[in-house]
Amino acid sequence: MGIDLSQEFKEAENEIPIRLSTKEIQASGSRAIYEAALSLGYQMEAMPKAIDQQKCIKCGLCINGCKQGAKWTAKNYLNQAVKQGAVVRYDSRVEEVLIDQGQAYGVRGVNAEDEFEYEADKVILAAGGLGTPVILQNSKINNTDVGKKAG
Repeated sequence: MGIDLSQEFKEAENEIPIRLSTKEIQASGSRAIYEAALSLGYQMEAMPKAIDQQKCIKCGLCINGCKQGAKWTAKNYLNQAVKQGAVVRYDSRVEEVLIDQGQAYGVRGVNAEDEFEYEADKVILAAGGLGTPVILQNSKINNTDVGKKAG
């Protein structure tokens, strides 16, 4: 789409604490798979993880949300934004970004009670790989590549 995000990706790589996992934080199941693969002649390599290995207790429940606060998630950014004054509206479905003269100034959507419009100085649209293109298309963004497979 002609947008160079390389600088943003580099920033994210520097901010997110990604390190190769070590034997010390591997849960017993992961370790068993590793040992079995080696015994069968497969080469195994450590997986990059966004985990504070000092806080990890090897419970294997990373996917459920780390109760130890060891696993980095995008919620870290959300919590930081809230501390700086951002307002998060839950249980609301955004259907369109409100745009005036090429500038986003809010969103329109629905929640359990009714339809809503929220205006803001800054709008962050993060509806995932399936939701974001639909919202952008509904917003009448003048770009024929929105929602199309890249590549």
